Amino acid sequence: MIEVHRNKLTPDEVTASENAVKLANQNLLWVERNQEKINSWLVANTERGTANLIAFNTILILLPILFTCLISLLICLKNKKTT
Repeated sequence: MIEVHRNKLTPDEVTASENAVKLANQNLLWVERNQEKINSWLVANTERGTANLIAFNTILILLPILFTCLISLLICLKNKKTT
């Protein structure tokens, strides 16, 4: 998304977007490395156990989609302001 719209973004917006992607990737890698511990903790320490585990995993799946939508929305809003 960033590369597609790079020419419509200021250098600061490109840097912020790239940093957000980098941070999101780091977070996902941390979760992947610790998935088993996270799953065990959710099941053992929450009232809803497995239901929370399913919700957590669903959120992880949706994060990249939500991030892409957010970047697209910000670009659309920026384009609307400039026209």
